[in-house]
Amino acid sequence: MLTIIPKENENIESLLKRFKRKVMGENILVEAKKRKYYVKPSSEKYTRMKKKKRLIQKKLNKKRKLF
Repeated sequence: MLTIIPKENENIESLLKRFKRKVMGENILVEAKKRKYYVKPSSEKYTRMKKKKRLIQKKLNKKRKLF
């Protein structure tokens, strides 16, 4: 749970700024977007494997370009 305790004589703008920084730092928005829709574990596994294959292929292409 994210908590922000206002400092003495702190205005709302700076309090909001601190809150936004903490939210971005803890990746709360990223997690909320990820959980917006349910993804089956098998689909998630397939997506991870595709991403991994693309990454490997990209590395191989970089090596080929060097030689």
